[in-house]
Amino acid sequence: MRRASMVPVVLSAVLAACGGQSVRSAGDATPGDWTSYQSIEWGYAVSFPTGWHRAARPLRPDLFDPREILTLATFSTLKGTRSGIVCRSPSGLPEFSERDALVTLLEGGKGSLRINDASYPPRPDRFRPQRFPDGSTFTACFVRELPVTDHWFGFSDAGRAFHVLVVIGRSAPERVRRVAWRILDSLRLDPDIRPDWEASP
Repeated sequence: MRRASMVPVVLSAVLAACGGQSVRSAGDATPGDWTSYQSIEWGYAVSFPTGWHRAARPLRPDLFDPREILTLATFSTLKGTRSGIVCRSPSGLPEFSERDALVTLLEGGKGSLRINDASYPPRPDRFRPQRFPDGSTFTACFVRELPVTDHWFGFSDAGRAFHVLVVIGRSAPERVRRVAWRILDSLRLDPDIRPDWEASP
């Protein structure tokens, strides 16, 4: 059973009243405002530009471990994607273009750090592409037959284990590329929320 979240102090003042809803926050160097979102169920808070869109449900609900807990992308049709359509469709996400980007966060189950802590190094001070040069075959579940750059890596934070997939179209503007990593920098994770399923060996 998941307990109610105590969001870390860094974002608590902004998110205290939002529950599972989006609230507006101040913008920064990139054009437009940013939105902050808090998931009490999954124990995280994240900020992203209003031009990005959050999937309302997992695109890969078939995954038992790790489990998808957040997906953000630059195209609005992500919001209406039917659950499970991604890997069952021959085209993946057909709306994804060479100018788009997608960030998805997955959490490992109980015991992930004990089973293989080398796969989950401590969270870096800043997420940057040069630190995570390796891609993944997992990318094909989201984007097929498009020239993309992808990054697949793990990290640990707040006593929890995570995998991240970042997919960026080869023609995406530099601002989009930077924002994908700044979204990850904004993540705040609640140490009081832990997975209630077992990690795969």
